[in-house]
Amino acid sequence: MIKAVFIDYTGTMVREDEPNTRELLEYFTEHCAVKDPGTVLKLVLLTVKQIEAGSHGDRFILNDEKVEMILRYFTDFHGFDGDGEHVHALWRRVWVHAPLYDDVKPFFARTKLPIYILSNDDLKYLEESMRLKGLEPAGIISAETARACKPDPEIFKKALAVAGTEPEETVFIGDSVTSDIEPARRLGITPVYIARREGEAPEGVRVIRSLDELDFTPVPFCTCTDHACPFNPVNHDRGCTPCIAKNLREREIPSCFFHAAGGEKPTGGWHFEDFAALINSLGQSGKERP
Repeated sequence: MIKAVFIDYTGTMVREDEPNTRELLEYFTEHCAVKDPGTVLKLVLLTVKQIEAGSHGDRFILNDEKVEMILRYFTDFHGFDGDGEHVHALWRRVWVHAPLYDDVKPFFARTKLPIYILSNDDLKYLEESMRLKGLEPAGIISAETARACKPDPEIFKKALAVAGTEPEETVFIGDSVTSDIEPARRLGITPVYIARREGEAPEGVRVIRSLDELDFTPVPFCTCTDHACPFNPVNHDRGCTPCIAKNLREREIPSCFFHAAGGEKPTGGWHFEDFAALINSLGQSGKERP
């Protein structure tokens, strides 16, 4: 059973292409040798990725320190001569005031499960952003909280500890394959890739274009707890048909049959043979079959 939803912040909840970011990039083009905003963005993202890869434990650094390192890079290699304090102010506006996507508030409103935000940004900026946007997540797990940045598994482990859930009881929604989807899946968390822009997710990962496609409200007739599965009845209005069709194609038995049989699964799969093994194990244990 899914008990908690983890969600990424930048790119998933808030827009990346927004006025504050554009102003920040434009300021760099006016004060350094790089005159294309897109190139500035690529250089910034590459520098941030390198900084965050080494930001862990005792070596962890906060957002404003990252900005200082970015400024030094642009000064040393691209002749940046602008006002550093102005850059810091612009970046803080990005962290706090980047606008929400239109589907975020409705998603928070209809989701009865606790929602936890996972982000590499500092806690104080995330809390101020949530206050201004009128959102009340169950918790915010920042890189600062975990002393590690995504994709480091420590931030995901910290989030599981805060939420009090096991990986298989948790869904993570994110827009980055490398920072969100892959590390979540390696820990056993069910990932959902939100493709705000065009992009491909790893095979076997559910892809959505909008949070409107997700609904974690249980349906009375279904006992399947994999609500991230696109065939689960919580994600459409066609009842059991898509699930049955998928299972027939793959020679599998729907999980509700396993639940109805009771007992502990002796195997890890959901195929015909796995169901037969469960029934045989019930007979051997002397338990009464439903």
